[in-house]
Amino acid sequence: LIQLIIKNISELSYRACSRMIEECTGMTLSSVAIWNIIQSLGIKIAEFEEESIKAYEEGKLEKGTNETPAIFKEADGIMIVMQGTDRQKRINEFKRNHPNEEVPKKVRNGELKLGMTYEGWKEEGKNRYRLMGKEYVAGFMDGEKIAEIMRTKIYSKYDVSKIELNVTNSDGANWIKRLVPKNGIYQADCYHLKEKINTNVREKEDAEEIIKMYWNEKYAEMIKYVESLKYKYDGECEEVEKLEELKKYLNKRKECMKRYNSSKEMKEKLKEYSKRTGLQYRNMGCQESNNYAKIARRFKKKRMSWKEKSATNLAKVITTYASESCKDIFEYLKVKVLPESFKEYAEKYIKEIDL
Repeated sequence: LIQLIIKNISELSYRACSRMIEECTGMTLSSVAIWNIIQSLGIKIAEFEEESIKAYEEGKLEKGTNETPAIFKEADGIMIVMQGTDRQKRINEFKRNHPNEEVPKKVRNGELKLGMTYEGWKEEGKNRYRLMGKEYVAGFMDGEKIAEIMRTKIYSKYDVSKIELNVTNSDGANWIKRLVPKNGIYQADCYHLKEKINTNVREKEDAEEIIKMYWNEKYAEMIKYVESLKYKYDGECEEVEKLEELKKYLNKRKECMKRYNSSKEMKEKLKEYSKRTGLQYRNMGCQESNNYAKIARRFKKKRMSWKEKSATNLAKVITTYASESCKDIFEYLKVKVLPESFKEYAEKYIKEIDL
C-alpha cells in the first residue's frame, strides 16, 4: 500500500492520492495519514544520507563495484511559494535589509534544489536517447550538502578508480560550482546561455549570429558583437541596459563556455568510451527536463505553497524512488514504515479472522 502511495505521489496531491487509494484498494486512508507516511520516509532518507556521509568521511562506506569511465552532473533549482513561518521569515529578512521598500511577491519564494548524476546516453531510436544511471539529490540544502550526498552516492555505486571524466554542467549559480570535484570539468549550460541571448537581444538575426559564434567557439567575438549592438540600436536606453546585462553574463562565463566534448582529443577519447560502454556522449543540458518531470510538475501546480521541511521530505521521496540505485525504497533504506493507524487496523482484522 505504501509502495502504491510512493509511486503516485510524484503526480498526485495528498487528497487525490487518498481518493486513488480508496478506489484501488477499498481502504480509507486520509490525506493527513498519507502526508505522515511521506514525511516519515523523507526523514528516514535524510538520516540515511547523513549516515552515508559520516561513513564516507570515516572510511567505512562500502565501495561500489559498477564501472563507468564518465560521470556527468547537472543541477538547478525551482522557486516555490513558501507558507507559514518560512514565508514570514523571508519577508522579515527583506524588511530588515530594505526598510524603505515595499516587499515584492518574489520574496515569499524559496529555491528547492535538484541535482542529478548520470553515465551517458543510450540511443533508443532515431533522435531518441535515454539517460543511463540517473541518481538524484533534492531538497532545501546548500551546494556543499548536495555535493557531499552526491559524492557518497557515486562512491557507494561505482568503482571510482575507473572514472576518468567528471563533467558538471551549470547555469552559473555559485552553489552548483561546489559540485565540481578536483580535476573535474565545469561548463556553462548552453540552454540558459541561448535563453539569455534571445531575451536580451532585440533582433532575431543578431541573436542567431551570437549563438552561431558560440557554437564556433568564438567567445571573445560574442562579447564584442554584443557591444557593437548598442550603436546599432541607436543607444536606446532600454536596449543598452539589456545588452549590458548580457555582456556581464557572458563575461562571467567566458572561461567555461567551451563544451567538454569539443576538442579533437576528447572526441577520440569519447569514441573509445563508447566502444567500452555502448553509450553515447552528447552535449549536456538535461536538467530543465528533469526539473519539470521530477519536481516542478508536483510542486508548482494549482497555486500550492509549502514549508521547507515538508517540501524537502516529499522531494526526497520522489527523487529517491526515481534513482536507479533504488529499486525498492524499503530495501534501499532497510527500514519499515507503518503508521499507528495501520497497526490498529491490522490487529482488529486479525481478531476478526480468529473469530
